[in-house]
Amino acid sequence: MKRLLTMLCLILVAGAPLLAQDSGRSLLSAARKRAKDARGKESTEKTAVYEDCIRILAMIPERFPKERPAVARAWLETGRFWRRLSRPEKAEAAWKRVLETPKEQRPACDALHDLATLYRKMKKRDDAEQMLRRVIKDFPGQPNPRAQALIRLAGLRRDAKAYEESEKLLRQCLNEHGDLWRRGVDALNALVALKLRQKQTEEGRRILDAHTDALRARFDGTAQAERLENALMKMSSRARLEKREVGGGDGRGGNGS
Repeated sequence: MKRLLTMLCLILVAGAPLLAQDSGRSLLSAARKRAKDARGKESTEKTAVYEDCIRILAMIPERFPKERPAVARAWLETGRFWRRLSRPEKAEAAWKRVLETPKEQRPACDALHDLATLYRKMKKRDDAEQMLRRVIKDFPGQPNPRAQALIRLAGLRRDAKAYEESEKLLRQCLNEHGDLWRRGVDALNALVALKLRQKQTEEGRRILDAHTDALRARFDGTAQAERLENALMKMSSRARLEKREVGGGDGRGGNGS
């Protein structure tokens, strides 16, 4: 019954004249509300819900093409529904539509991150790197997505054994986005792990101590101080470093922090 009612609503919205209160934003809200119906459902029912959401979102660029923020967000969320439906080719096409409105910077950054994830799963590392480099280069006004892109790109370069470039990217994140405590911890964790991977235990310790002190000083007396401290103590690379030190490090040094 609920499925039938949903489809009737879709038919009415698609075929009826626009009401004064209709907008791209209202359709976004309708799609998100419908998506909640997928919670706890079996696979077949979830598929039906996601297909409904895609149909609702498709009305936004068709009926409200001038609402650029809503259009960009509609394509972004359409791609994510296609991803849930295991249709990567349709997800890719939807996310590329987001990039047609680059002035909507946050959806564009999110789409580039989603494309990078998709390409990495498809073993297209060069394409994944290209998406992340676009976030870094084209969106300096989006610090959080940009910091994430630096960290993710560093991981891809590390996996390619391009250790110097990976380290450079992580240091860039710490230097340019150190005011984002979570990203600062993530970058530091990855940088120390990189040194451990290279068997540079002493340099890893120097980096950890120097940047831990810097982050603590930066956020001292702020609302983020306690969360920062908890995150610093839970860093996986810290535990690995301490375990290696107890067991006897390799003794290879470096140039400091």
